[in-house]
Amino acid sequence: MDEVSILLITYPILYYIFVMHFKFDSIWFALVFVVTLEVGLVAPPVGINLFVVQGIDRSAKFEEVVKGVLPFVLLMIASIFIFVFVKPLSTWLPSLIG
Repeated sequence: MDEVSILLITYPILYYIFVMHFKFDSIWFALVFVVTLEVGLVAPPVGINLFVVQGIDRSAKFEEVVKGVLPFVLLMIASIFIFVFVKPLSTWLPSLIG
């Protein structure tokens, strides 16, 4: 499934469970949710975006595309850990707006 479908199907359910019931911050939850979906879109072996990139450059092998995206996947996973364990970092800028 693509990101929009997953977002529309699962977000309302998970929002109710985690934000309403467990009192998580809604901006923090949305940020972690979307970044996690992005990791799923580029993480091998099922990442949809990997096939899109390979389709753009037909001469590139799938293994080359996977090797090229791995550093970015690792950085996104590290950012998820940072967002989860250092919550003020992810809610600092939105708190200035509101």
